Amino acid sequence: MNDFEFRGKRPCYMCFIFGIGDVGCTPSATYTESAPAVPDVPTGDYQYTKITSTILSFPHLFPIITPINADCFEQLLHNHPNTELVQSVCQGLRTGFWPFANTEKPEFLPQGSVMCPQGLPVLDNESLTFLKSQHDAEVSLSQYSQAFGPKLLPGMVAQPVFTVPKKGSIKLHLVNDHSAGLKSLNSLIPSEGGFVVLDNLSDLGANIQAVMHKNHGLRPKLLWKSDTLQVYRCLPMHPRWPAPCDTSSGKEGKCLSLSKATQTTPGTLSSLKN
Repeated sequence: MNDFEFRGKRPCYMCFIFGIGDVGCTPSATYTESAPAVPDVPTGDYQYTKITSTILSFPHLFPIITPINADCFEQLLHNHPNTELVQSVCQGLRTGFWPFANTEKPEFLPQGSVMCPQGLPVLDNESLTFLKSQHDAEVSLSQYSQAFGPKLLPGMVAQPVFTVPKKGSIKLHLVNDHSAGLKSLNSLIPSEGGFVVLDNLSDLGANIQAVMHKNHGLRPKLLWKSDTLQVYRCLPMHPRWPAPCDTSSGKEGKCLSLSKATQTTPGTLSSLKN
C-alpha cells in the first residue's frame, strides 16, 4: 500500500490526495485559451428604436461604470493566446456586456412591470427597511442610476424585487427575480449561451503537489482565500440590454447601471473571471 492509499483510508488525515503525476494547471485558465469571444449586441436589436431613443435622451442613466481599468487589463493580457476573447472582454469593459440574449422576436421581449405568477410578495416592515438599506448601498456603489421618476421609460423592465431569509440565518437576502413571468429577462438567454469553468480545491491541491514535486518538496508557507464578493458586479451591462429597474423605494425608479442581471447571466462573465 503506497502513501496516498494509506492516507486515503485514514479519514483522520484531512489532506489532499494527489499523485506526483498531476499536471500543474488550472481548468479556469486553460478554458480561456479556447473559449469563444463574448458576444456583442446583435444587429437585430437595433430595430427597437424606442430603446435607442431612451438611451440617447437619458445618457446619464446608462453610464459604463467599472473599477476595472480596461487598458491596463488588456496590456496585462497582451501575450494571451486567445486574442479574440481578450479583445471581446476588453470591449465589454468599455461599452458594456451583452448576455448571449436573443432579442430578434419582439413578441418574446418582457415589457413594463413583470409580475410573479402568485402576485405581489408581501413585505413586512423589516423587509421594507432592509430593501431601503440595500437601495442606499447600491446607490453609494453607483450600481443604481439617478432617479428618473415613478414611470418606466420605453425599453425598461421592472422585474420583482423582494427578500427571503438567508439559509440557516434570520438575516434577509435580496432577490432580483429575472426569471419571473412567461416573458422574463432570463428567458431571452439560451441555456447553452455560455458557461464558466471554475477551479476547485482539488485543482488547488494538484497545483500545490506539482509545485512541491518540481521544487524538491518545498512547502507553501502561507495560503489565503480571496473574497470575491460582488466581483461580478464589476462588469457593466450594455445600455441596450433591456434595462432592469428597481422600484423597491416605492416612489422613483432607478436603473441598475451595473446590472443585477449579471447574477443570472454567467455566460457574459465567464472569461473575465477566469
